[in-house]
Amino acid sequence: MYRKLNSKRFANWLEQVARSIFVPQHLAKMALNGTVRDALLEFIHLVNSESKQTNIQLKTSVNKVWFARYRNIKHSFDANLAELFALTMMLELIRVLTQSQWSPEEIALQSPSEVDYLSELKVSKSQIYYARSVTAVSISAEVLSQSVKYKKGWSQPPQAVIEGPERFIDSFTHALTPYLSMGRISITTAADLLGLSVRTLQRRLTEEGLSYSKVIEGICFEQAKLMLNDPSVPVTQISSALGYADVAHFSRAFKRLAGVSPREFRKNLS
Repeated sequence: MYRKLNSKRFANWLEQVARSIFVPQHLAKMALNGTVRDALLEFIHLVNSESKQTNIQLKTSVNKVWFARYRNIKHSFDANLAELFALTMMLELIRVLTQSQWSPEEIALQSPSEVDYLSELKVSKSQIYYARSVTAVSISAEVLSQSVKYKKGWSQPPQAVIEGPERFIDSFTHALTPYLSMGRISITTAADLLGLSVRTLQRRLTEEGLSYSKVIEGICFEQAKLMLNDPSVPVTQISSALGYADVAHFSRAFKRLAGVSPREFRKNLS
């Protein structure tokens, strides 16, 4: 994915994966009826129990609380991408729980030198420490003591993400959604991602009365509506995250299906 996208689009793609898949999938399994600290502790228990390779903790060090991921790594290109994934998920999780564009005062990275993706994560005011033993973000006592808040559209994630899809089109949609920011992927690429031949993919879609182009357009439309529910996400960012060449192309495509522009759609929601 990184080789197909530049660093900006890859970071935006990860953000979309966090918001539409990773975070909702885990929130759906949690009570979320206490403070942000309670939710983080529940999330930590859930993730650590699901993966033997993951070790995340809420730790106090130098009178500060850190949300930290422990992982022994050798510094490499792949390790940097793994750290970007972990950091993105941490940030988006807390932003969901606090219903804000939260940014930590401090970030610790295992990377030994400066990385170029931080500007895309909206952490320009954070103090960055490199060559640390963990990947971590500091969280203030004020934030930890807040009651959990819900983002409209995130508290009720699509059921296809949580439950096994019953129809082929549900499986197809679930599998391709994370790849939208690559642009309009070809049917050949889609077939490869699903482990099918192009002919089989076309036959399965035809059986459900669908065409490939209409399905991709529908997936993008549904994701756009979901993202427009969050007023803190600029329309330009949504356009980029969904793989459109520019905002004008995105706006025309959205208006053709919704009857109104993305900004008008968002205004009507509010």
